[in-house]
Amino acid sequence: MIVNSIILILIVLMILFSCKKKAISYENFKSCSKSFKATCNKKTIYEEISRLEDKIDKLQYIIKSKGVDNIKLNKLNNWFEKQQKKDSQFKKRSQKNVDDSIKQFAQETEKRMSIDKKKGDKKHKKEFSKEKRKLNKLYKPLNLKKL
Repeated sequence: MIVNSIILILIVLMILFSCKKKAISYENFKSCSKSFKATCNKKTIYEEISRLEDKIDKLQYIIKSKGVDNIKLNKLNNWFEKQQKKDSQFKKRSQKNVDDSIKQFAQETEKRMSIDKKKGDKKHKKEFSKEKRKLNKLYKPLNLKKL
């Protein structure tokens, strides 16, 4: 069952990969389909050479313009990645600061609570002992000897 599913996944990936490869767009130049006839006439030879040079210049211009666009896009992408990195570092630092402040507040609160509890225990202990003494004085134990 697992082997069949792995084979199926591989087949699907191969199909997708082949479809992507075919999807590459190619530029078609209509003037490239024109062929010139072999001749010894200097005028036609120089005209063809000049026409080919013009086409080469146009192609070089297209290549350079696309290269400049790619350079601009690369610079923009690098800037964007740097901004994302700065933002993520800022978020991490701010989260760490928040966590540290919460931890410090919790520690201070626990410390104050323990101090207050000790103070309260001392007060209540004194009051409890006073009340205990009063109740002990009021209480007359049963004397079995008298009975």
